[in-house]
Amino acid sequence: MNEEQKKAFGKQLKMARVWLNLQGSDVSEATGISVKQIRNIEVNGSTGSVAKYLMFLRKRGIDLNVLFDKAIEGEF
Repeated sequence: MNEEQKKAFGKQLKMARVWLNLQGSDVSEATGISVKQIRNIEVNGSTGSVAKYLMFLRKRGIDLNVLFDKAIEGEF
């Protein structure tokens, strides 16, 4: 993934969190990822803890294929 795709993917993650009506602190508490790192993932596409974040969203019914497809196609 290039930088643009990472940022697009991060934006999709944020949209999913907002759609679930969750705050960054909710995700932080459930995943053990700091709020600062969650913001970094959502804004910069940082992949440091993204696997935990993805598992968290998947368990709550988010179709990860859609997130990846939109990021790759640039639909953000």
